[in-house]
Amino acid sequence: MDFALDAVDIRDLQTRYLFELSGGEKQRVLIASATSVKPEILVLDEPTADLDAEGRDMVLSILNKLNERGITLVIAEHDLNC
Repeated sequence: MDFALDAVDIRDLQTRYLFELSGGEKQRVLIASATSVKPEILVLDEPTADLDAEGRDMVLSILNKLNERGITLVIAEHDLNC
């Protein structure tokens, strides 16, 4: 769990109620959940859907960090600006 919290940088969300989180914060929690088992490959379907620009940038930054840590990412995305 520590790996996931640090990899996705959500220690500050650890004590917050899920329904109080923004869309981007919820996506970060979901990505942390998926990375908690330290996968070699992470497959994501539209991880930035329905997020504002700030949330999208936050999620993309996290995905870049995960990739730098050696996790292969397979992403299906319709937004060509990502």
